[in-house]
Amino acid sequence: MSTVAMLRRLSLHNVAQAVVLVAVVAPAIPVAGAATLVERQSLVRGSFSFGYASVGDSGSAYFLERDLESSYDQLATDAGALDGDYRGLPVVGSAGFVSDLSFEVLGGIADAYGIVAGGTATASLVKQDYMVGGSNSVSQLWLYVRVPQDSTYTFSADIEFSEGSGQFDGATAGASFTGPGVQVVFNTPGSGSVSGALRSGEYLFYGSATAENNGIAEWNANLVIGAVPEPGTWTLLGLGITLVLFGAGRHRRQRLVA
Repeated sequence: MSTVAMLRRLSLHNVAQAVVLVAVVAPAIPVAGAATLVERQSLVRGSFSFGYASVGDSGSAYFLERDLESSYDQLATDAGALDGDYRGLPVVGSAGFVSDLSFEVLGGIADAYGIVAGGTATASLVKQDYMVGGSNSVSQLWLYVRVPQDSTYTFSADIEFSEGSGQFDGATAGASFTGPGVQVVFNTPGSGSVSGALRSGEYLFYGSATAENNGIAEWNANLVIGAVPEPGTWTLLGLGITLVLFGAGRHRRQRLVA
């Protein structure tokens, strides 16, 4: 099964779990039309190039897409290796990248509006002797959401990245939710969650992971929007979607390690 197919299967499984869990703990939130996705842009890309003089290898993939579908997943991956010589000089090494992105809009669950999304960026470069080169990977998502009436939100994220030990290795990851009177940003390793009130208007859900040479980065985030609920109901709803999110994150990390 391809990685994209695995992501799609995982995502649908998680949505089913969320529907069951949220329907049990939060059956009566009166917030029909809590939000609408008005624009989506996603970027999944990677490239590598390495070698010595005329002996080398390279590869790239680039996916920049827009649509308003309620789910999306994309994978970019390539790799190469060299083991030889050029005019008596050894040219030995390998490079590659893997980046992926997926999201689900969970609109209609208990009359609330939710988004579960995540992405990874992994770059690798092993060089010996006279070889030169580089590798990079990017996963980015922009979701513009319109909220038609005063409401509430819960935004949670899990951020991980490792920059590697080389001079030109690097990695960054982050997720944010911003708009009128709201600016929530997670860009350091760890998990967090913020809840608050929303005014009507347009908001941006953004996630990004980048990696260079020998770096790995991952972001997972979820957003729940709805009218002011009964006490305790939002907590249970947020918990249901958060469990789905972090389950997907663990699966994604296991796949990268494998």
